[in-house]
Amino acid sequence: MKLTVLGRYSPYPPPGGACVSYLLTAGETQILVECGSGAVSRLQEVSHWNNLSAVILSHLHGDHMSDMLVLKYAVYLDMLSGKRQEPLIVYCPAEPAAERSLLDYKGAVKVVPVGSGDVLEIGGVTVRFVAAVHSIPALSMSFEGKGKRLVYSGDTEPNPALRRLAEGADMLLCEATLTEDRRAPGHCVGSDVGRLAMEARVGRLLITHLETRFPVRRNMCEVQESFPAAIEVQEKTSYEV
Repeated sequence: MKLTVLGRYSPYPPPGGACVSYLLTAGETQILVECGSGAVSRLQEVSHWNNLSAVILSHLHGDHMSDMLVLKYAVYLDMLSGKRQEPLIVYCPAEPAAERSLLDYKGAVKVVPVGSGDVLEIGGVTVRFVAAVHSIPALSMSFEGKGKRLVYSGDTEPNPALRRLAEGADMLLCEATLTEDRRAPGHCVGSDVGRLAMEARVGRLLITHLETRFPVRRNMCEVQESFPAAIEVQEKTSYEV
């Protein structure tokens, strides 16, 4: 499996950047994980929405799903012109209902609600979900295929479900939005993430969901106190799981 980082920022992109979005590739299977601001433009640099097997959204905050509001137009126009025959399937939490309703557009997108404990098979990739701890319903998830396993935290505080999901994973893609002096509910700080990765004995730790307003160096220093090999993800870069 290969993970391509389309965007890494929150809550808004800096000049030339994009909010969180990742393309997971396993053979012919392509799964878009998150679709924040700038994701559609970045996706076209490496692939195309008509190559997507599915989209998965961990939750329905704008920095994770805002570009779905334009991607639905692109898919609809391709269906209208005959370039595409089937709607794009989007897996996401059922709530908040108002935000979820924005994803629908003239049959171009089929929204399938998922929750903790659900398991999907998407083109040979097994996807498992657990509940995250965030301000709205949110999910952490694992992707297993080709003998490898990637775990993605989504937005969450550290919690036992994520710790169990991450156990022995080949790669953990984890948010480290905050630092100790800015600790707040619903997110991890760098020191949390480093300890979690060390205790779960993950193979590689990739850090994402970085705040546009603050120096990344501080987050990474905290992470690397417990997990020195942690990697700060770079946009438009691919990582082999």
